[in-house]
Amino acid sequence: MKRRTLAASMIALVLLAAGGLAAREGDAKAEVRKAIDAGYLNAYWNDMDMKALLAGWDHGAISMGIAPNDQMFHTTLLNWFSGMTERKAPKARDFTFVYPTIDVAGDMAMAKVEVMKGDTILFTDYFPLLRTKAGWKIVAYPYYQHKNGERPRIADGEAEAVKQTVEDTIIHGLIESGNKSQVLAGVGEICDLNRYVPEFDAVTKQDFGTLFLAGSMGLKAFPLKSHEFSLIGITGNLAAARLTLRFEPSPVINMYLALYNTKAGWKIVELTSDTPLVGMIDRPQRRQ
Repeated sequence: MKRRTLAASMIALVLLAAGGLAAREGDAKAEVRKAIDAGYLNAYWNDMDMKALLAGWDHGAISMGIAPNDQMFHTTLLNWFSGMTERKAPKARDFTFVYPTIDVAGDMAMAKVEVMKGDTILFTDYFPLLRTKAGWKIVAYPYYQHKNGERPRIADGEAEAVKQTVEDTIIHGLIESGNKSQVLAGVGEICDLNRYVPEFDAVTKQDFGTLFLAGSMGLKAFPLKSHEFSLIGITGNLAAARLTLRFEPSPVINMYLALYNTKAGWKIVELTSDTPLVGMIDRPQRRQ
């Protein structure tokens, strides 16, 4: 009888913990949606509120895209906003956002957002966000523009192709072999790497070069125990995914990635991580 009571109590505790985790995740998703609504939907589409725009975005954020000639381009947030100073707010507040997916990993998130005018879809954006002391901030802007309100059909095999690019670039190229050529083959001409540093309350730009330098010194990544890939979405030539890396003995790194499909295949153009990429390097002095 006592064993049954103990087992029932343990099950109740597990269910209670799971319920608490789900509630916190739900709260975080609601916060992310509120931040995007305030800093982009209402600040840009339904109003023209520069103060709200600047409050909702990290000031080092980059907007990137791919031109019809297959060339990638980008602009900084401040350059983008500086061209809006003469833009007037629309007369009607008839834009809405649809959120097919909001994925949260601790103090990071990736939101798939559809910009709608009535029943017509205009853009699909995949927003990576980081939680700062002032709240959630959008840190990059990869987007897909829908022509004539059409939703593009996703060809068979594209989801697997996105997964293959991420694994070949990050898992096999960056972590397992430290092969610079393989990594560069999987990233775009523009590859924006973001991480939040709470000590400075700032978003910093990371660099693959530090890892290549460590490799040239004979240092290697911790042994990779396992990894999990989760596709967040594909819209036309734009995709987003989540990658969780578990190393031996303990480091766990979560990443959100955005990719564009070029003539040479899918390329990573944005990566946001919750841990410094150099943190995956196993330095011998750490074990002394």
